[in-house]
Amino acid sequence: MTCGTISGGPINFFTWNSLYPYNYSSNFGGQYQFNVMPSFITPAQAFGIQNVFNPFYHLTQIMGRVSSMFNPYQNISQMMMGQAAYTSGFAIGDSIGTGVIAQGLADNITSLKTKLEQALTSKQLTNEQKDELRALKREVEALEDKMNNIKELQRYGATSAQVKAGISQLNGEYRELRDKIQSAAERITADIETVQAESTEVIQDEDETESSALSEAIESDITLEQEVRLISDAFADSIDGWGTRDKDFEEVLTYINSANIIEVMQHWDRTYKNQYDKTFIEAFLSDASPKQKRDYGKYLLEQLQMRADFNGVNIDTEAATIRSELNDTFKNKKKIKENFNMIYEKIVAAEQTV
Repeated sequence: MTCGTISGGPINFFTWNSLYPYNYSSNFGGQYQFNVMPSFITPAQAFGIQNVFNPFYHLTQIMGRVSSMFNPYQNISQMMMGQAAYTSGFAIGDSIGTGVIAQGLADNITSLKTKLEQALTSKQLTNEQKDELRALKREVEALEDKMNNIKELQRYGATSAQVKAGISQLNGEYRELRDKIQSAAERITADIETVQAESTEVIQDEDETESSALSEAIESDITLEQEVRLISDAFADSIDGWGTRDKDFEEVLTYINSANIIEVMQHWDRTYKNQYDKTFIEAFLSDASPKQKRDYGKYLLEQLQMRADFNGVNIDTEAATIRSELNDTFKNKKKIKENFNMIYEKIVAAEQTV
């Protein structure tokens, strides 16, 4: 059929396009081919082949033939030549179409075989699962042999109808085998996931036991000094650089409680005050958003209130001022800071006298 085929190389499209209507392209095996029809085909035949699947072309031909029937001067020889050209062109076009269908089926079979070969390389498969996949692969290979036989029949002169019948039967066998392989793959995948889940549960149980033991050791060994240092360091990390990392900023504040808030403020003053030129409360007020100031400012105040109550310290006036400012749209950071500092000094003074 083709006088010349170029695939996957440099192509002179100017020359190829100049050969119209003898030039045409195809797509076999996922790759484009640029073809030229043999020279013994006439231009009219070539044009007919180009339009073999064009309904408008055929409609024009039919209308032309109908018109010719009423033309008393119609040249009989021209009619015969036109019909012969049409018949020859249709046969060639039909052969091309059959070839495309056959190649598509062959590609599907090859793809199925490749997927099975890839699956067999998995180390998660049991020997029984591998044997099942190997058996399915042999069935695919048998289908591949049948496809090759059909190609041979086409090469040795089988009619287009015979080739189409063979392809149709083989396509049905391919679909059945494809569904069979899909079902086996889903079942094997489910089995593997079940085994992995069971293994994970065992590992998690072991990890939880180790984690529990570790937590107990930490809780028994860690000191208040280590705890406040970790909180201060984490707080510094959350406000370092441009902006505030909200998630980290808010999370570290939740680790502050009535038992460690005074110690965190003291540790911050010893280690980070010079670096940031701010006390802990000043750093909080500088980096917190308006909503964070209100919500987490009240949270810190509540922890100080519990610490003050424990030491019998009255901070009602200072606390009321802070709450009023935190609820205000235009917060007075200076007033909030000053009253926090007064509460801090009252509690520290009370605990030093104990």
